[in-house]
Amino acid sequence: MVLFTLSIQDLKKRAISTVALPALLFLSYTYGIGIGIDAYSLTYRALLNSTIIGVQIGITWIYVILVKRDSIHKYIGLGDIVFLLCITPLFGTIPFVVFCLVVFTVAWAIQTLIMCLKHDVNPQLPLVSYLGLGLISVLLTCSIFQEILWIFQTDIF
Repeated sequence: MVLFTLSIQDLKKRAISTVALPALLFLSYTYGIGIGIDAYSLTYRALLNSTIIGVQIGITWIYVILVKRDSIHKYIGLGDIVFLLCITPLFGTIPFVVFCLVVFTVAWAIQTLIMCLKHDVNPQLPLVSYLGLGLISVLLTCSIFQEILWIFQTDIF
């Protein structure tokens, strides 16, 4: 429910509730512990996946400064980064990278299509919405097909 609420808020207002983000982090840890992952492993995952997010944002920041000569805040918001950090304990490292690649690719494709259809040169990307809907899809798929629950249980590194 929290994911759905955040996705709708991001789509409508391009802003998300700051109260919902700590709730999402708490639910991420609760879900991980509920499926049998200890708190140490969840924290390790969160730190490792947060490092990956840091590298991605660092590369994006360098690109935006050198090529676009603009501020990164125009392209990615603080809410997007915090949302990503809140879901980091849910995935092992490789499943997290795959999840991000798939969601970012789908988001890019949909936004490109919207940009072409509306002839909008600089549309805002509701990243939290795409990430939230992607995570809802993964959670629903895992609840229906229990065999693929390893996405959340596997610690690759």
